[in-house]
Amino acid sequence: MALIVSVNEASKIFGYDRKTLRQWISEEGAPVVSKGSKGKATLVDTEALSRWLMDRASGRTPMEKARLGKLREEITQLQLERAARQIQLCPIEDVKTLYEGSLEILQRGLKRLPELLSSGDSKLRDRWEREIDSVLAFASERLKVPDTWPDS
Repeated sequence: MALIVSVNEASKIFGYDRKTLRQWISEEGAPVVSKGSKGKATLVDTEALSRWLMDRASGRTPMEKARLGKLREEITQLQLERAARQIQLCPIEDVKTLYEGSLEILQRGLKRLPELLSSGDSKLRDRWEREIDSVLAFASERLKVPDTWPDS
């Protein structure tokens, strides 16, 4: 059997602070029988309030559904951002292997140039070879990949 009681009495029955119950009434739509006014208490139906409190605790009130929905969206966004970061990051060993393989392909291609450009002229081919070897030696010294990142 439902009782119609004041917010103060309901706070004692349900074990919540009366300010909390008033906040739920004004901000979250907790049910009331009649809104109080100056000198007149706000009245609540204990049965309706009990159902509302159970729904609130289980996330079934509109306010709780909205709050939980927003929380789910935030979690999903964080998960997507984390997944994107994980996709973008890879071990330095993999980067080093790919980088060194690319340099090796470039070196092999450049080493073929003297023969292609010299048109059989051995002096010109030798000069091209020296120039290319010099540039490759300079580049390979400066383009080394470290075994670890500087800040690790």
